[in-house]
Amino acid sequence: MTQNAKTNRLYTSLGLFLFTCALISLLAEIFAFKQAEGLSEDLPPFMRIQLQIVSSIFFATLAAAGLVIMRGQRAAFINLTLSLLTILLFCGLGELILRSSYFQDPQKNKTIWIPPALKERDLEITRHHYERADKHPYGFNDTVKTISKPAGKKRIAVLGDSFVWGEGLPYDQSWNHLLERKIVEKYPQIEVLSWGKRGWDTWHEFQFLKMEGIKNEIDYLIVGFVENDPDWANITQKNFIWQGALFLRPIHSLFPNLLDFVITYINNILEKRFFKDYGYEVWLEKLYSDENLDSYGFLLKEFSEFCRNKKITLLFVLTPHGTQENERGHFEKIVSLLQAASIPYFNLFSLAFEHFHTIPDRQLWANPANSHPGPLLTHLFANRVFDYLEEEKILQQLSP
Repeated sequence: MTQNAKTNRLYTSLGLFLFTCALISLLAEIFAFKQAEGLSEDLPPFMRIQLQIVSSIFFATLAAAGLVIMRGQRAAFINLTLSLLTILLFCGLGELILRSSYFQDPQKNKTIWIPPALKERDLEITRHHYERADKHPYGFNDTVKTISKPAGKKRIAVLGDSFVWGEGLPYDQSWNHLLERKIVEKYPQIEVLSWGKRGWDTWHEFQFLKMEGIKNEIDYLIVGFVENDPDWANITQKNFIWQGALFLRPIHSLFPNLLDFVITYINNILEKRFFKDYGYEVWLEKLYSDENLDSYGFLLKEFSEFCRNKKITLLFVLTPHGTQENERGHFEKIVSLLQAASIPYFNLFSLAFEHFHTIPDRQLWANPANSHPGPLLTHLFANRVFDYLEEEKILQQLSP
């Protein structure tokens, strides 16, 4: 066999290898997709299509590269190699730039992109919360208390979602734990229970109250209302998940900041320009449609009637994410429903706006990677709710 024939055979083998890798990777992607937790038959079709399209483009590109090398031999191999090296060079430069102190500093970085290092710090807080929740009989991020009310004690429960869970915050900085500390310091006969889980809405909270919470013999119930609580799981929130494709994991390990940066802006452009039915804000507006709010109003009336029958004094506290005017409008709609259901309420939006509307939104965050309310807001919530409970003589009545 001549040297030229050997060389051609080598490139043919290399092209065939790439083509085979594309097929094997495709099978691995399909298997991982079917086995991955949460990516099952319950995944909406539009999300499955995202993964399938992006993966298909990648595998088609890899297979095409193999075919080009098989046909073009040495010249094609050199051109593809140079192209790949050029891409890697620019990716490396981009990664170095994004790792600079400017982009990693949350005070300087004004982009919508959040560096992975900051996200990891946020995840560390969540891990600590789950370690505590694993020891709690209900899975709450709270100290364990007996189900039966101790003799001589009165009980206040704070019921809610991620705000009460303490998303993004140290344990003692969530508004309910700040409120607990203020109450217990002045009224030691009162015990405060924090009932909150990530992803809960008013329906979940009401189900817990009826099935388990009622067993705890509470005397007063504070429900922390959050803007997305009128969710019945009947309106799908459309998001982009194509970035979860298996083939992107090796790229993420090499260029985590660059890939995250590019994905953030691609998804932002897709939501703003092309897929206007996608994104959190679009989903939130659907929750405040007249039809959905009518259903939510019936739930509030049922909630109110249950507490009345069980002789539990009820208060809804409306806790905002920040100071955006659209949230004010949403809260005003909820206030009308609370009034119709004869539920006492305390709307904290105006107070938050008065104190913090001149402060940049990110300074109100729980941490640089988490947009839940941070210490500025949670301290305001706790202080004002405590003042309200004293002004209404509620704490005094519970602690004779």
